Amino acid sequence: MSVLGIPFCAVGVGLLISKIKKIAGKKRAIESGDKIYADFQEVTINYSYSVNDRHPYIIICTGKDNITGQIRTFQSENLWYNPEYIISKKNITTFPVYIDTTNRKKYHLSLENLEMEQKI
Repeated sequence: MSVLGIPFCAVGVGLLISKIKKIAGKKRAIESGDKIYADFQEVTINYSYSVNDRHPYIIICTGKDNITGQIRTFQSENLWYNPEYIISKKNITTFPVYIDTTNRKKYHLSLENLEMEQKI
């Protein structure tokens, strides 16, 4: 049993560590990263990823990195709903992007302004 259990356990632990690192990087970027506002460009489908033959949506934005001065393209995390209706209803033109100060290639495009209002 341990011959089969050890490799499967190692894969599970590896995936767990990867997920924890991703969450920690996102948190670090939000807490201590440089915040910029990127202009909304489009909503597109991420054809490189699928679950049950469904592809998620991603939001594409462009913004100027304050430190390097370069115009960069940013994309959101995968979304399993089409956010175009919310973006047009709320007239969203920019999204906040938090760029990690230790590694400028890492960033988090915040989707907090996509949250719909709670009905009381």
